[in-house]
Amino acid sequence: AWIVDNVHEPATLERELQALAQRHQGYGVAESMYEEVRVALLQTIREALGAAYTGEVGAAWEAALVAVTNAMRA
Repeated sequence: AWIVDNVHEPATLERELQALAQRHQGYGVAESMYEEVRVALLQTIREALGAAYTGEVGAAWEAALVAVTNAMRA
């Protein structure tokens, strides 16, 4: 929810996502795992939305997850 709450605050998002990435490193998460999680999340969203899932919805989620992943890798 905090991503949506701060969508218009890119500096806050970047700072928080980088902190999240550091915590994930401490858990043993490898950078290669980000792509696997992104793909799994997209599939889960597709399945959860069913008929409400459209190309436009998918593209928006894809863009959002790529942005999050990129920020966490920075």
